[in-house]
Amino acid sequence: MQNAFHYRLKAAQTDLIERCGGIERVAEKTGYSIAHVGRWNNRMAPDLMPHLIIPVLEADCGEALITSVFAEATGRSVSDPEGPIDEDACIMATTADVMTAAASFQREAAFAFSGEDLSPATADAIEKKAKLLQRAASAIRRCTAAIKAKGGLRSKLKSIRKRD
Repeated sequence: MQNAFHYRLKAAQTDLIERCGGIERVAEKTGYSIAHVGRWNNRMAPDLMPHLIIPVLEADCGEALITSVFAEATGRSVSDPEGPIDEDACIMATTADVMTAAASFQREAAFAFSGEDLSPATADAIEKKAKLLQRAASAIRRCTAAIKAKGGLRSKLKSIRKRD
């Protein structure tokens, strides 16, 4: 028996296949047979796309249709990217963001631990700072992934210090 989430995924799959040019083009792009892609496209068939081809197809059509369904199922949403990643700026900015978020988290935790009790409100404040730190860490992971995907980064910045 299929649940509402399954049907939501199937609807997103058929939309994704349509926006990527139809069954034959998706079969060509993914290497799966036309019959297999046809089952993904059939709202009554239970077949779901393998998770590794979803980002390929979403990138092809420029819409995060299935990813949005997964995000919504966990109470989240998907936003549009801010544009291409400049790896030099990205790694420096996100490193600074991580350090700032870590300092903010440490300050909040130190304040909380200086009292005798930890109230739910204090725990909530610590959690908010931890969430900011987590977001900053996720951003730096996206930057390092982009650097690895390009085979590394030759920084445009030059160091003026000498090694001993």
